[in-house]
Amino acid sequence: LLSFYYGLFSIAMSQHYWVDDFDDEDVVYEKTPALVPRSEEDESNVESSVQVSNSSQFGHNFRQSLKQLLPSRSSQPSGSATGVDQAGCFSFITYSWIFKYLWATFRGKDPNHVQPWACSVYDSANVNIARLEYLWKVESEKTAKPSLSRSLYQFIRMRFFFACICFFFCLIFGFIGPTCLVRALIQFTQTRWEEAPIGYGVFLAFAMLVVELCRVLSYGATWAISTRTALRARGAVLGFLFKRLMFQRETNEDSVGEIMNIFANDSQRIFDAVSFLPLVVVSPLVLVGGVIYLLYLIGPCSLIGLGIFLIFNVLQVFIGKRIVFLRKIAIEFTEKRIKLVNEILNCMRAIKMNALEDPFELNVHNVRKDEKQALFKTAVAQSLALGLGSVMPVVAAASTFVIYLSLGYDLLPDQAYAVITVFFVMVFGIRMIPYGMRYLAEAKVSLEKIQVHLMEPELLPLRNLHVTSSVALEIRDGHFLWNIVEPPDDAKETLLHNNGPSAKQFSLTDINIKIYKKQIVGICGPVGCGKSSLFLAIIGEMVQGNGEMQVGGSVAYCSQDPWILNATLRENILLGETLNVQLYNTVLRVCNLEADIKTFPAGDRTEVGERGATLSGGQKARLSLARAIYHQKDIYLLDNVLTALDYNVASRVLKEAIQEHLSGKTVLLISSSVQFLKQCDAILFMDQGRIVDFGRHEELLQRCAAYLAFCQSTGELKTKADEITDKDDRTVIEKMGTYEHCFDEIGKSEQSCCTSIQDQDQHVSAIIANVPIKYDRLFESEENLQQKGLSMNTYKAYFDAMGSFRMVLLLLALFALSTGSTIFSTFWLSYWLKKIHPEFGSSSSPSDEQNSTSVISAETMNSFAIVYGLTVPLVILTTVLKAYVFVGVTLRASEHLHNTMFKRLMHGTMRWFDITPVGHVINRFSKDIDETDTKIPFTLDTMLQNLCFIVGYLIIIAWVFPWFLIAALPLAGIFILFIGCFRGGIRSLKRIENNTRSPLFSHISASVRGKSVLRPFGKTKAFVERLMIYYYFVRLIHFSDICIYICSLQ
Repeated sequence: LLSFYYGLFSIAMSQHYWVDDFDDEDVVYEKTPALVPRSEEDESNVESSVQVSNSSQFGHNFRQSLKQLLPSRSSQPSGSATGVDQAGCFSFITYSWIFKYLWATFRGKDPNHVQPWACSVYDSANVNIARLEYLWKVESEKTAKPSLSRSLYQFIRMRFFFACICFFFCLIFGFIGPTCLVRALIQFTQTRWEEAPIGYGVFLAFAMLVVELCRVLSYGATWAISTRTALRARGAVLGFLFKRLMFQRETNEDSVGEIMNIFANDSQRIFDAVSFLPLVVVSPLVLVGGVIYLLYLIGPCSLIGLGIFLIFNVLQVFIGKRIVFLRKIAIEFTEKRIKLVNEILNCMRAIKMNALEDPFELNVHNVRKDEKQALFKTAVAQSLALGLGSVMPVVAAASTFVIYLSLGYDLLPDQAYAVITVFFVMVFGIRMIPYGMRYLAEAKVSLEKIQVHLMEPELLPLRNLHVTSSVALEIRDGHFLWNIVEPPDDAKETLLHNNGPSAKQFSLTDINIKIYKKQIVGICGPVGCGKSSLFLAIIGEMVQGNGEMQVGGSVAYCSQDPWILNATLRENILLGETLNVQLYNTVLRVCNLEADIKTFPAGDRTEVGERGATLSGGQKARLSLARAIYHQKDIYLLDNVLTALDYNVASRVLKEAIQEHLSGKTVLLISSSVQFLKQCDAILFMDQGRIVDFGRHEELLQRCAAYLAFCQSTGELKTKADEITDKDDRTVIEKMGTYEHCFDEIGKSEQSCCTSIQDQDQHVSAIIANVPIKYDRLFESEENLQQKGLSMNTYKAYFDAMGSFRMVLLLLALFALSTGSTIFSTFWLSYWLKKIHPEFGSSSSPSDEQNSTSVISAETMNSFAIVYGLTVPLVILTTVLKAYVFVGVTLRASEHLHNTMFKRLMHGTMRWFDITPVGHVINRFSKDIDETDTKIPFTLDTMLQNLCFIVGYLIIIAWVFPWFLIAALPLAGIFILFIGCFRGGIRSLKRIENNTRSPLFSHISASVRGKSVLRPFGKTKAFVERLMIYYYFVRLIHFSDICIYICSLQ
């Protein structure tokens, strides 16, 4: 209510509902992050600057935090401050500063046009990355085995300490309420009406209200601090990981899938662990207070209930450890499944061309089956932990009361209800044990995986030759090898059994070359001889064992598999550089891209799709070459850029782009075509990782038998074309050029036809999705952000996936039976105490009160005790049965949804794959499937259990005390208003979060795969900055979503 009224007051006092624009200083700050230094001098400067910044900003940061202790502050952000930074004490604790956004969405404002607020500069990724990077460096220098967990603890320890203090006060207020005030109020109601002072009763009621408000406010302060700390920690870890990855060696496809899983799933586990850590650490302290109070209240008999609590505690610890073990197994299967899906998406075109959908689908289903088994065991253990936590107070209280009354003690109502409430307070601390162990274990596994990547060494800068030197590249006695992790023993046996050499066995040895500037050097050799590895060694991707290598100038690298960004054709060429129109047009001309651009629907502003899905192999190669030429480097490493081209197009590209436009540059060209090698200034022939010979074509034919055999194997050496003169060569080419016009017309006709079909398909898709296509985003498929709520068909689809309607009814019946047995236990105790003390609530005389316990006979007491004792096994049995059935039903629904989605994915058209980024698909199979596997069942279990408890207790309270309905009905109306506000805000932000996360995943996947290409161009830092921009919006929306969720809980 406090949050609601404060939000309405803020709306009344302000003239706007949301912050329309970002603050200019914030945007500049976000786009200029502190990047990783490359030299020792820069590192020392950054270290000193970080230390100075930490000392100088210490007071400023705490001044900013202390400002939030003010009861109220201006709602209009000033300077670089944002909503959370300008919030006062009550607004910060109750999250009422976000109520403006909730009210706007509740009134029907389109969420696509509502900008809630800017991200705080204190939560920005670059600031927190710099802090974690400095702490990691200190940790690495301190010990030979650094720990990312320790560095992260140093990162969060101050805010973690304050969150623990807030939660400690929350437990204190939560303990005072039931132990002191509730018992005093019950004692007041036991007093005869003539002797009861009304003022004292009103004071107790008001004190209960104040204590409960203090408990809620301190609980809100705990989450306000913890969630913001977790947000900073997750952003720092992910950003630091990405920066280190971008400056490390090339990553294979398996590692790319693992990295995507880290950003999709492991990041959430780190967030959960940090946000729940204060609760896990402080919650057990409530057990100490509970033990002392119970011993004071009912004496040694309380040890019975405490012993049961101890047994349940040991059982909870065992279940928690089991959850940790099973969760590790499930995570391994999840990572395996995501890697497999990622590989399938990358090879989808080949899979469909060979009709291999069913085998790959079966493979994913088998992995998913193993994952489901691990998830089933984990979910059963978690549901048992949740269920046993809820029935623990009932079992402990029932056992204690039966023994207490059997020994002849008189149990007063105020004692009974005080004991029950204390047991319920104590169970809160016990309940955190399995959750805490699960979150901490999952975070530990995630941090260990991240630490493996952080421990990889960064690439060292290449040694440059003197500027005036005539040598472009020189390697003396070079030995290069791949830094491959040693495979396990079973993998070694498999490799030996299959007679397949491992990647670790290959190396480049005895590399001695000297290439002068302005030379065109062709590189050739048999398949697997090390041609591409030589290029990767030059740019630093291979480990240099010994020898010396020097590079005379900047390098541009075109990989064998062209790296294409999911952007427009122009953006792929510029790669963030300023557009030089004259140079740009020249590059398009010499790379023969002008004719292709004319056939594209939006020209050079047409998006080329994920990894260039809409381009042919030749277009990808020419686009990669155009990017290299546009950046005007000194040395060009071209790996088979002419192989994917037709002979005529390749000849023109070789002549116009390489021989003429790059005439003043040094070019190393890998090619298997003898016709192209003959036109090079020199040829470098390789075999088995060694340089066999180096010289001109005619020289190698005479002195190198291996080169002669290679040329003969290509079929281009002893042909009629080789024996004609250069003049005849030009004649033949000219004659072929007469037919080229016909081929171009046919090609243009086919491309025009395909373009027409694509335009029609795109138009139909646009009509169906009701989303207009932007001029320069023709091939982008964005997720539709709906303003309306989920339709009933969505809920019906989930319930249908659970199984039959009878199964859903059985599940609801088990929930009702489980909670009903618990409620019946409390109801029977109340009925029993009323029979023992009939004077309760009546105006009987003192003489009647003294003889009240003699009304019930010993046989009746035994009957009451037997019935009350039988509720214990009933509660446990129904809880276990409910947990088993619930887990089976929810996992069946998750498996059905996963299999249905994957089956439709495998049988989708390539047209859909061309316009859909991989990040969108990976987001569905990683984050969203994890939601259906773990988050939705946990939330549904909690919701159904609490709903049954609320309905049951409300019925009993209304039956016993009908006046309660007078206060309940207005509260129900306010609660319905809260539901409308919070559900609308959470739903819209959740959709926006999904839409912003997918481009982030696409950017991470493309950047990690293309870092060997980006590094020679000097674009690594630019792509790190672009990640900061992507993550800015993801962090903003996620923080907003969390704030609204916690606000709704309060």
